[in-house]
Amino acid sequence: MGQRLLLQRGVKEWPPLAALCGVGTTFGLTVPAMGWWAVPLAAVPYLVAHLALVRARRTKRTYRQTIGALGRIPEAGGFSAPGHAERTAELAVAIGSQRGLSSKEIDRVEQAALLHDIGRLVLNDPAVAAGSYSTRDLAQWSAAIVAEVRHLEPVADIVAEHYRPYRRPGEERDESVAVPAQVVKVASAYSVALAGGMSPSDSLELLHRGSAYDYDPRMVTALRRILQR
Repeated sequence: MGQRLLLQRGVKEWPPLAALCGVGTTFGLTVPAMGWWAVPLAAVPYLVAHLALVRARRTKRTYRQTIGALGRIPEAGGFSAPGHAERTAELAVAIGSQRGLSSKEIDRVEQAALLHDIGRLVLNDPAVAAGSYSTRDLAQWSAAIVAEVRHLEPVADIVAEHYRPYRRPGEERDESVAVPAQVVKVASAYSVALAGGMSPSDSLELLHRGSAYDYDPRMVTALRRILQR
């Protein structure tokens, strides 16, 4: 991750950091009057803040692991390549950081990348699998499943759009396609190419050839820089 993203995520942790700073201030002010009795006085709020921070981190880790497990369901069913969801998420986070997305946007991009193929579960229905369907259909199915969780509605919006090309003939850029959706599109396409047996250089070249309409050149350039590092 870039330094900018790390700084943003550090700022998000300001409540426990503020509590710890307050503990230090309390200790410094009470030592002259109470001596070493100030240690247990400062230790109590420190322990409370520490335990709250540990619990919050565990909750966030469990939440991320749950979404990751859901993202692997299509892989378990044979509808996508093993490791595709995690690989797409890793690349999407790196591209988002390279493009200067905010910490909140990157969190949503990661979640969208993990869940963008979950709609393939619909293909378990023989009637659906036997018919014709498009990438738009797959994206809409995935978005509908993700949107069932109210907290993930912004993530569902990204999933619903990630199939769209960044521009159409006759226009410079389709501004209605959100940047996070473009990030997921490029990361997923690169992951699929790798899973199909292509080399990293050939996979990247495939995206460059598709940057006339399908893949935003800015995201492809960001991916190339990441791979070069």
